[in-house]
Amino acid sequence: MNPEETVSRGGHRPFGLRGWQFLVNHDRTYLAQAAERSIKEAPGFEVTHLEFPNMALQLPYAYTSSPAPPCANWVLCGQTFRDFPKLAGHRDLHSRGAVSTPEDRSRNLAYMKDLFGKVKDSGLGVMAWHHVRRDLPDELAQEYPESATGDPGFLQDWEEATLTEFFEVAPEVDMLVVTSLTETPGVLEMPDRTHQVARLAGVFGAMERACRRAGKTLIIRDWGAVGKNQRQGAIFKEAMERLPGDVWIHIKNVVLDFVTNAEIPHPNLNAYPDRPMIVEFDVYGEYYGRADIPYVDPGHFCERLDGLYALQPSGVTARIAYESGREWRRYRTIFDSPNAANVVAFSRWASEAGRNRPIGEWLDFLAPSRRWQTYTWQWLADRYGSDAGPLLARVFERTPQIVHGIFAPLWCGYWHPFSVMEHTTLPWPPTRLENHGSVPWDPPPDILEVTGGLGDNDFSRVVDWMPPGTAVEAIGWCQLVSRKEEGLRLAQVCSDEISVEGRAVLSPEDYEDLDLLFRQLVAVCRADVLTGKILAASRGPRKESTVLADLSLSSLSEEAKQMEGEIRRDFGAEFFGELALRVEAWGRWARQGASAKSE
Repeated sequence: MNPEETVSRGGHRPFGLRGWQFLVNHDRTYLAQAAERSIKEAPGFEVTHLEFPNMALQLPYAYTSSPAPPCANWVLCGQTFRDFPKLAGHRDLHSRGAVSTPEDRSRNLAYMKDLFGKVKDSGLGVMAWHHVRRDLPDELAQEYPESATGDPGFLQDWEEATLTEFFEVAPEVDMLVVTSLTETPGVLEMPDRTHQVARLAGVFGAMERACRRAGKTLIIRDWGAVGKNQRQGAIFKEAMERLPGDVWIHIKNVVLDFVTNAEIPHPNLNAYPDRPMIVEFDVYGEYYGRADIPYVDPGHFCERLDGLYALQPSGVTARIAYESGREWRRYRTIFDSPNAANVVAFSRWASEAGRNRPIGEWLDFLAPSRRWQTYTWQWLADRYGSDAGPLLARVFERTPQIVHGIFAPLWCGYWHPFSVMEHTTLPWPPTRLENHGSVPWDPPPDILEVTGGLGDNDFSRVVDWMPPGTAVEAIGWCQLVSRKEEGLRLAQVCSDEISVEGRAVLSPEDYEDLDLLFRQLVAVCRADVLTGKILAASRGPRKESTVLADLSLSSLSEEAKQMEGEIRRDFGAEFFGELALRVEAWGRWARQGASAKSE
């Protein structure tokens, strides 16, 4: 399907844009391979666009103190800076010690054009992200000091000029997706609301002019505009009101960051009724194992899309890759994983929604089962064989509850990602660690002061809503442990059923793959139960009437020592974000806690 048939400046139709998104931090080879696989799969799902967040041209650990090379993003990598001659006079550009040579920028440009060119040649549209102030060279502030002071006029000139040149060197890009507010400099430092809105609208307006001249579509992400950021959100919405009506909005379907699917739908979904809107989903499991853990939950995604049908968004996009600071582990792409069921159901539902049937017919009481179950069952039969379908439908149906048991047992949204940079592995204990293993994490300099000396994994920020010594606290810690134990029980049931029944109905290759996958899931759940018990034994109430009364930090530390050795032996030291090292760290923390209590 030609993207120009579904989206055009000045007009749009509901669900006309249907995209797949790749958020890959630095692995260009992986991103290119994932895009090629998606190009191959897209026609079967009537996908219209591929979406590329601005990550793959950066170094690993782009969000830490490790410097990213200047001009290493989509917009800047091909710049000659012709409108900024003092900057253009520098051959090499620098950023906090990192350097970008003309040869580096030439390679970056060639990579981008090859990647986007293949997408365009396949008939799909290209959506490229732009982070406003990322990867700027030090020489810019040296030669143009007004760039560092946030001068509104310079910011507007910079954005309009650099985007104009970007569209000339990268005509393959159809839609520019701008991350709003959090990276638009100096807005909140302005003296009053009027100046704040004017600055934000001015920068967005400069982008819009460059896009309009080039015949491109500007999309601005509503990000950081809810919760504690309500003030910024109000500024953002006022700024958007000053822009032409054909500037699109890009918004997550949930209020936070895909941390748990228990999150409420985003409260701003109906805040822009007169604008084309794209709603972003995560079907990959950014915080739910990233395909290392089976998470097959097509019903959830279709039910969320059902809720959107009345709003008639202009498009939906699904994140099908999230790789940040690590190499891929088990499956090369989501299409190789059982989690592909989420992509299948989401994409086919969105394609059906694009046909715009009346809502009464669409939400008929028989419609949900007719859609996502049929899609999933057909995919199971096609992928694994019809004989294996009943077994796998039963096994995969349990995976959402298992995953929620691991990553969101208190449904608070932030049980799992205490070191949020790692997104999908079990947490480290609440102590300051010199090395977090897979992803080095540089906390703010004042983190010890902020957390009362505990460091960057301070659990108190998460559990303070359970008042110490109350029934609420006792119930909360018991629920945490019991939900984790239930996840482990279900994972063991799945593993046993695959082991006993799978050999007769699965191909040898699929049996070997799924048998290992679920044995690994059991290991992750065992480690997760252990971390929950250690945390509950350390922080929770100790009363004979609760399950916490049986928890001993000393015995749990011994269990951790044994488990750490088993994980290393069975799956290796690198398994699931160095899980063995994490278990070892929890055991050490438990021993320290036991010693402190005995003194």
